[in-house]
Amino acid sequence: DSAGIVASWNITSDSLSAWLANKISASELVLIKSCVIDPQLSLHQLADLDIVDKAFCSFVDLATFKIHIINSKCFETLGRYT
Repeated sequence: DSAGIVASWNITSDSLSAWLANKISASELVLIKSCVIDPQLSLHQLADLDIVDKAFCSFVDLATFKIHIINSKCFETLGRYT
């Protein structure tokens, strides 16, 4: 309640993690998804496809951190490429 985030089905752990990343001045945010992620898609397209929640883009609109959205099967390779 103290974060001022309205409870809504449009806000899930995606947006909450983006909010926290902003709050702690994180350098990167990694979202791990169970679906295949097309790296050509924009964040808005991922939201339209319900891969990230509808509010996510507004939470990262002015983000200074890198955002990685990857498939859970690709998680092991993340450290090799960053």
